[in-house]
Amino acid sequence: MKIAKYIFFLLVLLAFALFVFISTQPNSFSISETKTINASKELVFDYTNDLNTWKSWWIPFNENRANIKPDSTIVEYDANLIEKQAVFAKDSIQFAVFDNNFTGNSTLVFNALDSKKSEITWKVSGDISFKMKFISFFKGGMQNILDDILQQSMENINTELQSKFDTFSIVLNGFEEKNGCQYIAIQDSTSVDNFDQKRKELFKKLGQFITNNNLTTNGDPFVIFKSRSKESYKYLSCIPVTTVLDSIAVDSTMTKGKFDSYLALKMTLKGSYSNRNNTWKEGTKAISNSNYKENKEGLYIEVYKKESKQVPANNVTEIYIPVRKPIIANEPEKDSLQPTETTKDSI
Repeated sequence: MKIAKYIFFLLVLLAFALFVFISTQPNSFSISETKTINASKELVFDYTNDLNTWKSWWIPFNENRANIKPDSTIVEYDANLIEKQAVFAKDSIQFAVFDNNFTGNSTLVFNALDSKKSEITWKVSGDISFKMKFISFFKGGMQNILDDILQQSMENINTELQSKFDTFSIVLNGFEEKNGCQYIAIQDSTSVDNFDQKRKELFKKLGQFITNNNLTTNGDPFVIFKSRSKESYKYLSCIPVTTVLDSIAVDSTMTKGKFDSYLALKMTLKGSYSNRNNTWKEGTKAISNSNYKENKEGLYIEVYKKESKQVPANNVTEIYIPVRKPIIANEPEKDSLQPTETTKDSI
């Protein structure tokens, strides 16, 4: 009986000593995890800065993604939340964390490794409850509790970006008549990197003009390229209209015009616009392997059938390269290009 009492008191003393020891441990913590992402710094920043995407990749601290409820500034998970506090020009995003087990701060820092690869450093710091101190003691600290969650979340970012941005397909539809139309347009020139942002801004301005003047559109917005190089584009951002052009009064920043139907090689790109050059190259190669000749005096056009900011892999763009069909006696037929498709999973 005495031995049992001694063992009992010894266990009580050990439990008390452990309680005191854990109580004296720091109430705060600070950890950091880093992950390489196969996408540009700008792309990773824009994706993670949109909190609506978090449900697709983030593993909250209770490891239950099903209960994530994001909006523009807050991500809720069960009764906890992360709130966006500050954003620094594609370099970092700061959050306040209000979790059942700790309160503190979380920061995502973005660094470019090259044009198609970047690095995320995820920093988390805060004050923990005694319950969390007790749990972290037996699990080797907050680093061991959170590192797998942070690493897996960042790996999910990598996977999501691959599937939503990198996958694309190119279809060579064949040689056909590109229907003519009349349009209102704004002429501009810009770097290749800024092209998609600029043309969308011009489409928006044209759309406002159409709405204000009760004009009727007649199809999808498109661009007529005046010149294209590796560094820059000179182009017209156009919206087709059915209204008689003579009745449309445009200001000095706009122009109006029309073109007749012409023969062209039609291609369809499904996926991110970053694959635009691949599509043009496929088209040029197809023309060189046919009886057709590129008509360099004709209209080079991109038509934007579908645009998705959240999932660029779902974008649909039609591209037209103007061609001529020469008449050459006794030359083998090579002028019937059959539709072909090229699918790739990475840029």
